[in-house]
Amino acid sequence: MTAPTVVAIRFDGLKLQLANDAFGASRGAFYAKAAKIAKIRDAVRVGIEARLPANHGDPSSVHVVRVAPGTLDDDNLVAAFKRVLDGTALALGIDDKRFEIVIHDKPGGIPVTFAQRKEGKGRYAVEVVLTWGAP
Repeated sequence: MTAPTVVAIRFDGLKLQLANDAFGASRGAFYAKAAKIAKIRDAVRVGIEARLPANHGDPSSVHVVRVAPGTLDDDNLVAAFKRVLDGTALALGIDDKRFEIVIHDKPGGIPVTFAQRKEGKGRYAVEVVLTWGAP
């Protein structure tokens, strides 16, 4: 049996934010938020593309970790990773609908697990771990 291929990437300084509704926000605030969203998504996409193995195909799993001074409750943790998963899907060349937030069994789904870890004050990062060939 071949050992699994694992690609682990840490994006230091990447601070995840919740996608709060923009009702009542100025047009300038709306565009500033859109630019920040694109920056996170694109940073993840470019970082992953640079480290993908040749002929990678679809990973058998994706694990993402939020690193911050504090923690989020579970539903906010999943929501905060939206841009990270969008960038990951773009890098892999797949539709993000393929990601399976392990709630049910999705035929052909790619399981995604979430975690968070506290680090020192002012320390923010995102870690993405892609695995191919895991059981």
